[in-house]
Amino acid sequence: MRCPTARLLGLACLGALLSASAHAEDVDLLSETEAPGSAEIAATIARISVQTGRIDIPPPERIEIIDPRSLRQEVEEDEQTTISLSADVLFGFDEDALTPRAEQVVRSVAEERLAGTAGPVQVIGHTDSIGEEAYNQDLSERRAESVAAVLSEVLGAEREIEQEGRSFHDPVAEDTRPDGEDDPEGRARNRRVEIVFSNE
Repeated sequence: MRCPTARLLGLACLGALLSASAHAEDVDLLSETEAPGSAEIAATIARISVQTGRIDIPPPERIEIIDPRSLRQEVEEDEQTTISLSADVLFGFDEDALTPRAEQVVRSVAEERLAGTAGPVQVIGHTDSIGEEAYNQDLSERRAESVAAVLSEVLGAEREIEQEGRSFHDPVAEDTRPDGEDDPEGRARNRRVEIVFSNE
């Protein structure tokens, strides 16, 4: 007959051995998943840097801010003044609606230069020579109308404002160079809206 105490001791020893074995497995697992060393971290950062360097980042867009006063040229003669506004800044390509900034420029012309004058105001639209005459005539008329509408808002309905379009028939520069090549700067100068008023 076996001693119960010996049997209990045997079970306790077996339990201790199993616990030690499990602990050893935990230690092995930790050794396999231990934190990476500094060399591994450096290698990972290098890989990320290389991948980031391959990303195509577009260059920043250049935004040109133009002083509103530089958008206009003013010629004062004995009896009248002509203010020429660049159509390229007043309007979008082939458009006749004033941009918000362009509307501010036209309003400032009305307030600063026309409010203290009398007599009718002429608004004349001009285009360059590219395209058909009928199209350019229509565009020049519509652009003159847009500018005249803003002037009328500022000056009041009682102020007479005449408007007309002259297409490309009254240029201030050549659309082509002497060798026959296109001259973008000359065409840009011709695309304009003029405001003509009496100096009295």
